[in-house]
Formats: sequence, C-alpha cells, structure tokens
Amino acid sequence: MGFNHIIVQMPIHTTTLKWARCASPHLIQTEYSYKRNNYLLLSRSLLEYILQQYFDIPKLPDIAYLEHGKPNFIHHPEIAFNITHTDTTMAIIVANAAPVGIDIETIKTRKNFQGLEERVLYAEEQNWLKQQPNYLEAFFTLWSSKEAYLKATGTGLSGLSSLELNMNQHIAHGTLQQGSLYIDKTSRDESFVCYLPNKNSKPNLYTFNGQKLELSVREWLEIECCSHYPYKDIKN
Repeated sequence: MGFNHIIVQMPIHTTTLKWARCASPHLIQTEYSYKRNNYLLLSRSLLEYILQQYFDIPKLPDIAYLEHGKPNFIHHPEIAFNITHTDTTMAIIVANAAPVGIDIETIKTRKNFQGLEERVLYAEEQNWLKQQPNYLEAFFTLWSSKEAYLKATGTGLSGLSSLELNMNQHIAHGTLQQGSLYIDKTSRDESFVCYLPNKNSKPNLYTFNGQKLELSVREWLEIECCSHYPYKDIKN
C-alpha cells in the first residue's frame, strides 16, 4: 500500500459543536474549562469521523502522548495523526505512515515581535523576513513551518536549534531527511503548514462544516526537507 493521507479543516462554531455533541456524545468532555472541553470534543469527534470514513476504524482508539506532547494511537501504531487549532478553526491530518505534522496560526500582531524573532529565527531567516513585503504574513509562515516540522519530529520547541529554513532555495535543514513542508499560499488571515513524509504527495485537504466534506483547492509552496548542515548560534 502506498502513502495515504487526508487533512480536514473545520470551523469552530455553534454548528460544528452541535454536530459533535450529536454525532459523538461518548466523547463529550466535562473535566476542564468550557473552552477546552469544547476543543477536545471537536478534535476527538473529527478525528473519529476521519478514522471511520477513511481508515475503517469504527471507534476512536486510546491516545498516548510522547515527552513533548506528540499524540499517537496506542493500539494502531500504523496510523499517524496530528492536530492544530486556533480560536476559530482546527485541522487534523491522518496518514498511514509517519511522521506527519500540521500547524495553523492566526496572523495578528503580538508583543515584542523583535525579541521573539531573535529567539526563534536564524540570521538568514531574519534577513529573508526583512525582505518580504508583508512582515506579519512572512513571520507566521516561518513560525508555522517550524511548528509543523517540529510537531512531526516530536521534539516540540526544544528542537528549534536543529532546524533552519532556507526560504530562497525552498529547503528545510534539520533532522528529517525526506518529505516536504507544504505552505498554504492562499490564506491571508491564517498561516497553514503541513509536513508530509512522502514529497511526491501533495496535501489532500478537505473542509468539513458539520454536514459534509468538500475538497479544498489551495496553492502550496513546497519546502523540501533534507539533512543538517553546520548551524550558527540561535537564542532559545
């Protein structure tokens, strides 16, 4: 069997919450805050729906978390998945091969961008950023690319120092020696990046509104992943 995957993006609002409560009452959460309970219900309901529709798994398997928070199925190690969300949308990637990673960020101003830039970006990345016509879009493109990559490796932000993006040559230098990052060039409100281990597979992206799945056509920028080269210092 070849590489098979699906990515589903879903808005977070009353309609999708109603769908989740009706479709998956067994996944309703009450342990945490109202907002977190809703997020867990939505993410687990959508994940179960994807598994049922595309991977012939009828019930959401038990989930475990690695040291840096990467999730995995205890009894289905052949299935890889990753989840991301903002206040208004979430996305899940599920695949029959590992690793995979995904990240969505709302593009908005934040405190002390310069300090954050110096902590998380290499000099070459900062130089590229300064050359871009839209600073915010470019910064979040870099940030989501790093997040998706590090979520795939399972290292979390502790792996920042081992990852450098060459945006001019469309190459990611780090621990992953194959596969690609795919940057959504369509959206202007969010940065959306995913990592696929098979660089010959473009993102298979759908949207789900609580009623039906629809194929979502996007324009992707591919960043090829390859092995390390000597790094300069980065503050983190």
